[in-house]
Amino acid sequence: MKYTIPILGMHCASCALLIKRSLKKTNGVTSVEVNYGSEEAIVDIPSSTYLPDVEHAIKLLGYTPILEQDPHISEEEKEHAHTMDLNKLFKKVIVSGITTGLVLLITLPDMLGIAIPPALKEPIMYASAILATIVQFYGGLGFYQGALSALKTGVTNMDTLIVLGTSVAYGYSVFLLIATFLGRADGLPQAMFFDSSTVIITLVLLGKYLESKGKHSATAALRAITKLESTSVHKVIGRDTKTIPTEELVIGDSIEIRPGERIPVDGIVTHGLSSLDESLVTGEPIPVEKTVGDELIAGTINTTGVLRMKATAIGKDTLLSHIQKLVRDAQNAKPDIARLADSISSVFVPIVIFLGIGTAVFWFSIGLPIHAIAYSIAVFVVACPCALGLATPMAIIAGVGRAATAGVLIRSSRALEKAGNTNVVVFDKTGTITIGKPTVTDAVILDSASLPFVLAVEKASEHPLAGAILSWATKARKQPRGVPIHITAVPGQGIVGTMGKKNIYIGTQAYLQDQKVIIDSKEEHSIKRLADSGKTIVLGAVDATLVTVFAIDDQVRSEAKETVSLLHRMNIHAVMLSGDKKDAVEKKARIVGIEEVIAEVRPDEKAAAIEKLRTKTTTIMMIGDGINDAPALAAADVGIAIGSGTAIAKATADMTILANHLNRIPFMIHLSTNVMKTIKQNLVWAFGYNIILIPVAMGIGSRFGVTLTPPMAAFAMAASSLSVVLNSLRLSRMKIPTAVA
Repeated sequence: MKYTIPILGMHCASCALLIKRSLKKTNGVTSVEVNYGSEEAIVDIPSSTYLPDVEHAIKLLGYTPILEQDPHISEEEKEHAHTMDLNKLFKKVIVSGITTGLVLLITLPDMLGIAIPPALKEPIMYASAILATIVQFYGGLGFYQGALSALKTGVTNMDTLIVLGTSVAYGYSVFLLIATFLGRADGLPQAMFFDSSTVIITLVLLGKYLESKGKHSATAALRAITKLESTSVHKVIGRDTKTIPTEELVIGDSIEIRPGERIPVDGIVTHGLSSLDESLVTGEPIPVEKTVGDELIAGTINTTGVLRMKATAIGKDTLLSHIQKLVRDAQNAKPDIARLADSISSVFVPIVIFLGIGTAVFWFSIGLPIHAIAYSIAVFVVACPCALGLATPMAIIAGVGRAATAGVLIRSSRALEKAGNTNVVVFDKTGTITIGKPTVTDAVILDSASLPFVLAVEKASEHPLAGAILSWATKARKQPRGVPIHITAVPGQGIVGTMGKKNIYIGTQAYLQDQKVIIDSKEEHSIKRLADSGKTIVLGAVDATLVTVFAIDDQVRSEAKETVSLLHRMNIHAVMLSGDKKDAVEKKARIVGIEEVIAEVRPDEKAAAIEKLRTKTTTIMMIGDGINDAPALAAADVGIAIGSGTAIAKATADMTILANHLNRIPFMIHLSTNVMKTIKQNLVWAFGYNIILIPVAMGIGSRFGVTLTPPMAAFAMAASSLSVVLNSLRLSRMKIPTAVA
């Protein structure tokens, strides 16, 4: 069983690798992934009885796990712990900042070359030492704890570099102060580095604080989803309602939803009519009308009328819980490109320590001890691999979060990585290009008084088209009248019902004409016009009198044509794949602008059809919604299920479009492209930053006046990490293509 454990106190990618290495050796752990960006560990253990061992291993390293006996920690607990941790960090930043300011203030004259009266030199030195000690062991305590924990396991991390750099600066300054007090400072480099050690710690703390705030912003999507859960419900008991905690509900319970309230669990409307705001779940801003028989999603908001619903899924089985899990898993997953950063991070710190020591040895050997101390400190500080560790996870977290707010769930980072390379998009027809639900598009009422008798027979029918007519009747406020005494169905033609002395016929034109129903030339012309548009015609008659003409169609989605047009402008080839008859498929394809059609394909042949489209240069995306699409969704490089589709299709797909809107397809291709571009930008920046600044910190450019002081190194390191976070957060503001919105 996989457990998600939030962990506080991680400073860099090395911390994540340290925790991962330690947990791999922990009793019961079969696999583990640690994400520095989301500050979480995904641990696979046989049962919760192994959680104390996991908790102990993490605490032993000096980090704080947020743990309870449940596979998924509540987001409220994590939010509270993160806030407390952030407040402590902010307090350290303030205290260290003020103290560092005082150190700089009293050492400013010396830095500017202004002569200090001899009587003030010693008080200034002692005051600097006292203030620097506060910063070193209060502000920097966490770095020492992290470095010590890493040392216990035989590894190094970012804390090791910070501790080495600041301890050298602070330690030498204290050593010089004591030597001066004892009168034995002659021959020692006469330079204090209290200002350097305090500035380094303060800037690193400030960078960590801003970085933590930025990472918190990137996970806003997941936190917003968790806040959609309701804590209490109005359970219907007989004719009364009783307010109870949501967790006490069981499947089958009847619940009353009042205007302004959230839907507490998944269910089906049993009574009432209302509009629901599903925007926070699906990303669609327009309220959706719900009536008897319609599905309700936990977390959506009832805006107008009172509804009653039957609970069909509760707790972790609701779509909302499923969304939370998918978003969390996708944000914690690692794409292939992340392996490069991980492998480099694991050996980077030891290499930097070697370079720092080598820098000190070199400058000491040529008789420049001040340079040896200053440059080695700069090397240790500037090379902290924070930016490298953040490069991939921050972009993935921001990208998956943005997809979630747009109503798209991503099962894995691999899908997000591949989608940007898509050059062929294959659409299923029914339920994908079309709405997937027969709908009355035209209704010609010739005899209003007799219409209720036709509706009464339709109500007794089990034919799928009868449901479409009854849905139209509900919206048109037309009611059935009476109950048919006897009903006879004629397969493929129609149905006849008897009500008193009346015979009610419903079916095709040929069937009604066989029953001697009179259809004049004007009515025939109207029927032909509707039939020529590709719609299914259903006629209703009472005895020999034609009462109604219904045109029923599975309508093309309103955004389908513009979506296909946008894909064409992106140089992406669109194909329609369907098991329906070729002429029906071609008709829908022409409407939306798809030129290539593959029709009359059985479900087991769809995967083979996908493979026939494949070449060495193609990346195929398949869009579907039904059980028959599952093989094709699995065969494609990226499979996307439409939100209204079946559970099997969703389980097979790499992504699910909850928004039920096709414009998310070009959006996801565009988002994927930008996520991968951002990761590459971050990695180039992180690598380039270290490749350029480490040699400068070593003093290679000192002959030309190009140097990097320890405080400058600390600022550069903090700025590098922050730039990666801010660059990744740009993904959170990506817009859905307006051409098809």
